[in-house]
Amino acid sequence: MNALVSVLLVLLAQVAAPPGADPVAKAKAQAVLKEGTALYERGDFAAALDRFETAYGIFPSPKLQFNIGQADRSLGRPLEAVEAFEKFLAQVPDAAPELLSEARQSVVELRGKLGQVKIECATPGAEVAMPLSARVCWKGHPGGQNGFGVEWKARDAGGNRRIKELVRRIEAQGAHARVA
Repeated sequence: MNALVSVLLVLLAQVAAPPGADPVAKAKAQAVLKEGTALYERGDFAAALDRFETAYGIFPSPKLQFNIGQADRSLGRPLEAVEAFEKFLAQVPDAAPELLSEARQSVVELRGKLGQVKIECATPGAEVAMPLSARVCWKGHPGGQNGFGVEWKARDAGGNRRIKELVRRIEAQGAHARVA
């Protein structure tokens, strides 16, 4: 995987800047990316993630999402890693085949580590409100099959336990919930 991060550094260097892109910003981002790659290869994943995100802020090449995903995965942040890999796959469909394959495999592997709850309600206008820990996030899907749906994802390995407890509390109040 370290070789893939280095490959991506080379790929960013070869990317033609879009019209109107600042070549100075691209050069700065490449320097910051190089620092991040060195940190990643030394195992300092938190510092590497910071450098990758900084590089993306300077020059938002979607190819940097691969690096961000790698660092998030190495830090045990599967939700953030999946999101970064999915952005990479959606925005860079013409990337090197080995990078696309690695990103797809990572998404499949990491999704298996995420707990999920799907809440559906057939009552028009119903609302669901519940406190969350900082390690659980939600994505609403209004207008779903029953008019309302929420997908919960845990951000860490202990998330399945917390999500099951959330489902238990929802059902204790008479609502229907299930773990997908």
